[in-house]
Amino acid sequence: MGDIDYILYMADISRSGYDRITEIGKSSNKKKACLILVTPGGDPDAGYRIGRALQHYYEDGFSVLIPSYCKSAGTLICIGANELIVDDKGELGPLDIQLNKSSELGEKTSGLDLPQAFEALKTEAVKIFRETLIDVRMGGRVSTKLAAEVATNLTSNLLSPIYSQIDPIRMGEIQRANFIAYEYGKRLNEKYKILKSNALGKLLLSYSSHGFVIDRKELKELFKNVRKPNTHEEIKILTKIQDLVIAFENGNDHNLVMNANLFLENTENEQQNADLPSTSGLQANDNPECGGENPGEQIDSGSSEIEAEYDSSRSDQESELPQAANE
Repeated sequence: MGDIDYILYMADISRSGYDRITEIGKSSNKKKACLILVTPGGDPDAGYRIGRALQHYYEDGFSVLIPSYCKSAGTLICIGANELIVDDKGELGPLDIQLNKSSELGEKTSGLDLPQAFEALKTEAVKIFRETLIDVRMGGRVSTKLAAEVATNLTSNLLSPIYSQIDPIRMGEIQRANFIAYEYGKRLNEKYKILKSNALGKLLLSYSSHGFVIDRKELKELFKNVRKPNTHEEIKILTKIQDLVIAFENGNDHNLVMNANLFLENTENEQQNADLPSTSGLQANDNPECGGENPGEQIDSGSSEIEAEYDSSRSDQESELPQAANE
């Protein structure tokens, strides 16, 4: 696949994925990589290490090809790239750290949940206070001071039971997690500076859910180098991995992290062989479409039964030819 390592990563972002990326990078002599990334997200520490590893092993940088969804820690890896290649079905998500739910074993919660809950409560508190103040002041013909006291007490009594359910330790944990994502993003962006001004803060705080879709058009407002796949990438890469992507999207395939160069080359060779006419029993110089290095080089001898049938057919045809004139 030329001078580029094509690395296929279809899995959660994890330490084991980072270990595999490190193995690929150490064993390569290429200067550039293209990470084909499909992931629901995962460990931000591992995402940071993957981005750093790709920057380290590939001195000419790495691009990220996004054929499907790429969320959370996957978005973090993209910040370390020097180019994003986003297919029509490709999408990123916000830089949203996933945390273990304290009440449910094995389930995750978004790092955006609690901050957004606070924002919603703040908005509701202001609304209740304002409406109560106006109603009491204008409708009851009382002083503004008294109306403000009534509005304050009502707002506090309505919302304090909700605020009391918030765990301050959990709030601190979420704030730290979001701060970690910000710091990792800032460090990964230092090398190629792919993010536009204020984009990191937007990726952290401007989206309402973990699964929020940031498509190619919107990504161009956040990242500097974003483009659609060219014809070569469409034909040589995306068409060859589409079955793998569909299987992963549907949950029918296991995690996959590998150097995809050999896979893409083998897939291309299989397609080319499928398009060629049968060459059983023919020599390379008998068929100008089948190039052999040496004249008379056998391309495909076929099975003994096919050879016997071919020889028998040829003998029958020769017996039907007219006799030579001198006979």
